[in-house]
Amino acid sequence: VGRAVRLAGQRRQVLPLGWLLLSGGLAALVHGELAGARQWLREAAAVTASWGDGHLGRLASSFGSLADAVRGAAPEPAAAEPAVTAAGTGTEPGWLRALDSYALARRRLLVADPVGCMAALAHTGGAVAAELFVRAAIEAGDVPAGRRRLDELAPSPGGAVLRAYTMLAGARLALVEQDGGQDAKPGAARAAELAAELAVAARDTFARHGMRLAAGEAGVVAGRAQAASGEHRAALLTLRLADETLLGCGAARLGDEAARELRRLGRHVDRRVRSAANRYHSSQALTGREDEIARLVADGMTNRQIAGALFISEKTVERHLSSVYLKLRISSRAAVALRLVST
Repeated sequence: VGRAVRLAGQRRQVLPLGWLLLSGGLAALVHGELAGARQWLREAAAVTASWGDGHLGRLASSFGSLADAVRGAAPEPAAAEPAVTAAGTGTEPGWLRALDSYALARRRLLVADPVGCMAALAHTGGAVAAELFVRAAIEAGDVPAGRRRLDELAPSPGGAVLRAYTMLAGARLALVEQDGGQDAKPGAARAAELAAELAVAARDTFARHGMRLAAGEAGVVAGRAQAASGEHRAALLTLRLADETLLGCGAARLGDEAARELRRLGRHVDRRVRSAANRYHSSQALTGREDEIARLVADGMTNRQIAGALFISEKTVERHLSSVYLKLRISSRAAVALRLVST
């Protein structure tokens, strides 16, 4: 995208330049590069304004505001939101209207307006919107609405990432069932275990696709569920990784949720020592061989495949991988990929 942007800029092709800048900004946002996303989206808004494409310019501004809000900047009050509802203005393409509605819904949830979030998603379908709707419904105290929205999805939405969003929505609902305590359904303990399984699976899928923000948010849900099911040590590791991942993205507002969960488990969180430098140096503590194996794991290779590629035994791979887990304070192969993406 960067090369295409430079080429379009050199040729003064304003229309494709605006689209490329918007695409780059959205891609950066999905991968958790919030500072870069904000810059791309700001430039997209400026370029589109020069040729008067109001739809594209509004979308760039909308997601730019979302990036700012996730980073911790004070979002605009709900009353100051653009006068665009989920139904849109009636002139923009449906896909653009859906994206605009999603950005508006996320911003509303960040300013503690779950009802407004649900309203913005009323006409926006798909697994990604459904997961956000479920989250808002839980915060609004309308769990049945969240359950109905999830049940409306196709049984097996296409693609691993869409399935991950569906699993994350299911994990949130299962965790709510568990939160009822002794007055909850008899299967409350199993609900917590199910929530942990679903959230971990969703987190690992997001991590494999480089979607750091989504992986961090799923990690928070996974950590809460693990704690609820009595897996205290696993919860601490999961929440610590989620916290570091979100902070590595610059998502201070989302990272605060992970920090709160860590404090609930009795773990002190000092923001002053949580810097990108600390994460960088922790990865540099790996030996050359450990780093090599970690990167092959992040590429999705099995221990047997790694052993064959490096001409070493599987036992040696296992020993090095155990050292990687210890040094990086993680406990799964997906977490290796997520940590390397974060550094």
